[in-house]
Amino acid sequence: MNLFSFKDQLASSKSILNRLLLIASYSNSENVKILGSSNCDDVLKMRAGLLALNKGELIDCGAAGVVLRFLALKAARLPGKHELTGDRRLFERPQEPLLHNLRQLGVRAMIKTGNNPSLTIQSNGWNKPRGALVVDRTISSQFASAVILNAWELSFPLLVRFTSEAVSPSYMAMSLDLARQAGMQTKFVSDNELLIAQEQSVRPGNYQTEIDA
Repeated sequence: MNLFSFKDQLASSKSILNRLLLIASYSNSENVKILGSSNCDDVLKMRAGLLALNKGELIDCGAAGVVLRFLALKAARLPGKHELTGDRRLFERPQEPLLHNLRQLGVRAMIKTGNNPSLTIQSNGWNKPRGALVVDRTISSQFASAVILNAWELSFPLLVRFTSEAVSPSYMAMSLDLARQAGMQTKFVSDNELLIAQEQSVRPGNYQTEIDA
């Protein structure tokens, strides 16, 4: 008799799943399928945030920094005004690199802190930066990942320059690997400069998430 049998589905890695959900949002959902699931708060907020963005509604990021940072760059791809909100503590965390990235892409962005914190974005879509897009990685690798994972279907090649040693470099490597698996062409033209080709589409297929061990 096996006392340790398990008949449910193990949760997927939230880090991989959130990245794949963002990548899939740039595709026809009928052509791209993500194999895996998770009910963790970060993933639920990411799913709900992507739906809210499509409907032009307020995006609630909760306490999830990854949702705020990833979806801010996603929202900036869409012309119009977008608002992201969340827990007060989330907006008390350092977000200046996020604002810096958005402004280099020609996007107006402002964070309001206090009892009803929010990030307001006014955008006409990403504009080609003057020179390289300079990304700071000293606080979090999420700021770099947010740029990479949202760089689909651009009308211009994007040169990204990293100004510092990465915090948690494995997470940025994960973002690059998943984007490349989905068909994104990138190459390092120097030790700290990444070139992302223009006019790229997500490759149709099934994308398997790993189990969250």
